[in-house]
Amino acid sequence: MNAKIIAYTDPKLGGTSVEHLMKVAEGFGIKDDVIRKGLISTGGDDAAAKVANGKTDIAIVPITDIHAKDAKLVGPLPEPIQRSMVYSAAILISSADPAAARAFVAALTAPAMRDRWTKAGWQPAK
Repeated sequence: MNAKIIAYTDPKLGGTSVEHLMKVAEGFGIKDDVIRKGLISTGGDDAAAKVANGKTDIAIVPITDIHAKDAKLVGPLPEPIQRSMVYSAAILISSADPAAARAFVAALTAPAMRDRWTKAGWQPAK
């Protein structure tokens, strides 16, 4: 493991990326190294910013958390150790304005939005 400093979300804050990182690191027998080299961040965006400003060599974060101007995506984790998250939208029966809720969901999922979602790091539903 050549990285000297690895940024990731503070485990005390929870979050799927740090939980997954620790699970994968444990599986590879490098969890203690990852912890020793760790630079704790307040979230994925903060970890990516630490890479962009040179405070760390690498960050393990969801692709959608990479917003810092000079942070660059090297690539996703290989498929065998990749963890995908599925987000969904639902409208409650008790919604005060179900028509507005349906319009909001329709706007988010409209074909015209597909390119914007993809550029932001999101993968469309399969």
